[in-house]
Amino acid sequence: MVKRTAEFQTGEPLTPDYAEKEPVVPYYVKACALGITAYLIGIHLWTWVFNVRYFLAGRADFRAMYTAGYLVRTGHRHQLYEYALQVRFQDLVVGPSNTPLPFNHLAYESLLFVPLSVFSYRTAYFIFLFANLFLLGICYLMLRSRTRNLAKVYPWLPVALFAAYLPIAATLIQGQDSILLLTIFTGAFVLMERNQSTLAGALAGLAMFKFQIAAPVALIFFLWRRWRFVAGFVATSALVLCLSSWLVGFAQMKTYAHLLSTMSSSSGPTYFPNVATPNQMPNLRGLIFGVANNHMAASLVLIATAISSAVLLLWAATRQGIERTLSAPLVAITVAALVSYHLNIHDLSVMFLPLVCVLDHFVLSEADGSAMDRWTARSAFLAFCAPVAESFFPDHLYLASVPILIFLAFSLKDPIVNKMQTGRIQPAN
Repeated sequence: MVKRTAEFQTGEPLTPDYAEKEPVVPYYVKACALGITAYLIGIHLWTWVFNVRYFLAGRADFRAMYTAGYLVRTGHRHQLYEYALQVRFQDLVVGPSNTPLPFNHLAYESLLFVPLSVFSYRTAYFIFLFANLFLLGICYLMLRSRTRNLAKVYPWLPVALFAAYLPIAATLIQGQDSILLLTIFTGAFVLMERNQSTLAGALAGLAMFKFQIAAPVALIFFLWRRWRFVAGFVATSALVLCLSSWLVGFAQMKTYAHLLSTMSSSSGPTYFPNVATPNQMPNLRGLIFGVANNHMAASLVLIATAISSAVLLLWAATRQGIERTLSAPLVAITVAALVSYHLNIHDLSVMFLPLVCVLDHFVLSEADGSAMDRWTARSAFLAFCAPVAESFFPDHLYLASVPILIFLAFSLKDPIVNKMQTGRIQPAN
């Protein structure tokens, strides 16, 4: 593989050499692209048709964020994390429901929902829905140069993949904020592609509303000694932490810390009955809990989770030759998703970035690439489809972590790293 440093510096897509000639896409690749995407999109449309009335009635995750914005706007910001107050106002401004949800994000994010709280819940839900669709459009434009090989399979395939990815559909349906997370990391990836690591880190720091994902990404870059990215991340994350503390006060920040420690215990939540249990999480914690919970004490499950997460972090951080390539942020995001302590299906939206980038890089290898290239593409495709387990095994979503682990293993293979490092980030820290 010839390295193309010039392409990297100009921001042009870094594609395999075999993509330069007119590809002959195997029939089974076209068949899978057509059939699987149609099937997945059909599932999402089916969900919308039969459940939209429940979401509009307030049985969606959006009710917690909408109510948080309302509390801040109406002078209750110093009580933002009082669960009883959240439930009372959710019933008041959204409507009675037997599915109250705690607002469990850093307080600065509630400012995003203050303007929406001026409208009725239903109107605000649609506004946020269209805002998420707009953000997806931005992600598509930012990734357009990195989906050219996928477009050679079918011109419409890059757009269809957005619609076919179940975590994105879950985010849209639930009115969640995970598409914003995807947009932030996609923007950071583009900035790193342009050798603007400090700005990339600063942008990634804005993702601290999902700190269980953002913090591991920063930790991996710290272990890689990517100081510019880390400096930008620390600066922005410190700013949003200070803003959150100022917004609600230190007493409420203590309440927030207590909420996080009790809302999702390893034995399953009791005080917050609608928060996902570990076996519903597609990460390492969910996998270990799902496999060992009936055979090990809760404390041992927690220890096993901590050890396996540390091993995975160190494994990725010590891979030689990856830390200054464009595959580094893709690996960091994948590892962060796996080691995050709390991960819902919609949080996997951020995995769209590494999965699509790797798929695009290796999809044409099915025609004349090596066996390793082909299996890398297949591992990305399997991980892309894995969240559909939610439709068949909703209480065993932890099984989706296995294809993601396989995808990570292929992404860290030496031959793959060598092929994806067609451009290198500048050597300065």
